[in-house]
Amino acid sequence: MKQYLFLLILSILLFSSCGAPSTQYDLIIKNSSSKPIHVFFKSDPLNDIKSEKVIIPANKQSKIISTINIPNDKIEQTTNPCKMIAKELEISREDGQLSNYKWCSSSNTDFKLTLVDFEQEEYLVTIKDSHFD
Repeated sequence: MKQYLFLLILSILLFSSCGAPSTQYDLIIKNSSSKPIHVFFKSDPLNDIKSEKVIIPANKQSKIISTINIPNDKIEQTTNPCKMIAKELEISREDGQLSNYKWCSSSNTDFKLTLVDFEQEEYLVTIKDSHFD
């Protein structure tokens, strides 16, 4: 009987710690420029590093680059969560020309964080031709 009681308590502890509330973020890159862009993305959710290179066609095409769940206790209402969504984001053209877009810049007006539903937000970055001047 003691063994069953121990297993019951252990399973309650394990399952209760797994359900910490979190918010899902989708990082979406929208290419409004006249040429295709290459997006190099590097994330570091708790050091399980993921890096990827994605090509997004021209003229208002968009792609979800990453989806990440961030525990709500790690998100501060006054802080932009961009560094938690991606450690690095580099954008270039096919010819190798780098964009002047700066990921997580405090003066950056090219992103939009919008609530999709109760537990999901979209982090939308729009790349324009002016980012390559």
